[in-house]
Parts: sequence; structure tokens; C-alpha cells
Amino acid sequence: MDLTIAALGGARGVYTYRAKFLLDSTQPEGSTLTASVLSGGSLTVLLNGQPTGLANLAPAFPGPHRIAFSFTLTNGFVAGVNTLDFVVDNSTTAPNSPGGNALRVMSIRGIGPALPAGLSIARQPQTHTVRVGGRVTFDVIALGRPPLRYQWIGDDVEILDATNRTLTYNPVTDFDQPVTFKVVVSNDSGSQISEPADLIVVGDNQPIVATNITLTGFSGTPLRLPLSQLAQNASDPDGDSILFSSFDPTGMNAVSPGQITQEAATLVCERQQLRGRRPVQRRSG
Repeated sequence: MDLTIAALGGARGVYTYRAKFLLDSTQPEGSTLTASVLSGGSLTVLLNGQPTGLANLAPAFPGPHRIAFSFTLTNGFVAGVNTLDFVVDNSTTAPNSPGGNALRVMSIRGIGPALPAGLSIARQPQTHTVRVGGRVTFDVIALGRPPLRYQWIGDDVEILDATNRTLTYNPVTDFDQPVTFKVVVSNDSGSQISEPADLIVVGDNQPIVATNITLTGFSGTPLRLPLSQLAQNASDPDGDSILFSSFDPTGMNAVSPGQITQEAATLVCERQQLRGRRPVQRRSG
């Protein structure tokens, strides 16, 4: 379980805490996940970006790590990587919201029916461009009955002790690691070899990769974008930490111009009042 915490010094706002888990030996249909968490504010649970209907929106009393919440999920899973988002709201409008933004995951457990006999590679290793001194991780997703075994190959030679699903080099140098990678995956049903992936080493930092976020609101109502959502939708090809530094205070929508400000851990877009009350959308990269 890979738990990523988006914390911004305890400032009030909406925080997304993300756990990633892999379904590579079980069928998504019929799988079950149970979890127990302690949160410091209103809590909503998403699975693979979709609402689960699970929420604890009005905790009885405030205080970090005081509000226990347990739940079970029985659908919405996919083969391969799944994301489980815990959205904690400690804004001033949330009921009994404390000043902290704490979340503690006490347990996450899953079980599901085994895959039928066989073996396949669901996601191939990807080519990476990384600066000298950066960090790179190659990974593969295979589907099959356990145990799944891995052997990474670099420049057509087996890499010593590279027998996990992922392969990391940190730091990346000009010449100390291979430049072309493949991985052999095997189980009792046989073996599969992946397509090759390259490592391209450059001298300069690579730009952060960010996906657009669509917000829907109404005329006269501010649009609010949690900074933790920005962080969860961005990645750094060089493996560096992502920090929020500045923003453009002027909206770029000529039809519905607005002013953007920061309130604690949230960006707020105030638009000019429009006649009527109709939905509008704004994208943020």
C-alpha cells in the first residue's frame, strides 16, 4: 500500500490523502476492501476517482486523530493499479472542523477471488527522460496467479538482484546504469517478456507534468480548488518533490473574467456576476 499525504502545514482547506494498491493476482469482480481510519475533520472516500457513497460529513466532536471511521468496499475495482482517496475537509465551514488536517490509516485489507490460470502483461514499462542526479523508476503490471516472479534486464544482461515489480535508480548518472530495459515475468503458467523501455539522461530539469482539473459552479458562487488536488494531479519526471510556489491572480476566461486569490490551502476564483444562474466550467492546469 503506497500512501501519499498532501499536507500544507495545517492550513485550513480540503486535503486529499491517496493510497495506491495493485490487483494483479485477484479478479476485480468479487474483491472486497475494508479500512479503518482516524481523521481530523469531515471525510469522504473515493475509489479510482469515483464517489463511493461513503462519508463521515458531520463528526461528533473536533480534534486530530479522534474520529474513527470504518468502511467496506465491494465494487469499483479495476485490474492493475487502483487509487483510494480520503478527502478530509477542515475548512471553517465544515461541522466541528479542527485546526489540523490529520489523517491516520489504521488498517487497509483486501481479499478477492484468484485469477484463472495464465499470465499476461497489462502495462508495459515506459520510457523515461530524467536529468543527471534525478530519480527514475521503471515498473510493470502483470496479471496472473501468484507467485509472480520478475527479472529485469538492462542492455540485454540480467541485472543483479533486480527481481521486484519496480526498478529504481537514484541518483541517475551519465553512465552507471543501462539505457534499455526489459523485464521477464513468470509464474507457474509460464513466462512473458516485456517490450523494451529506454532511459534518456539529460542535463536539465524536466518540466512538471500536470493534468487539467475541471471545476463546475454557478454564477455568483466562487470556484474553489484545493491545493492538494493540484499536487495529486501533478508529477515530476526527475523524481523531485513538488512544491506550490505561485499562481496567476487573473482568470484567463474572457467570457467570464475573474480574480484568483489564495485562502489557506485553497485557490478561490471570484467571477463577475452573470445574469441568471447557470453552470459554468473552468479548467486549471
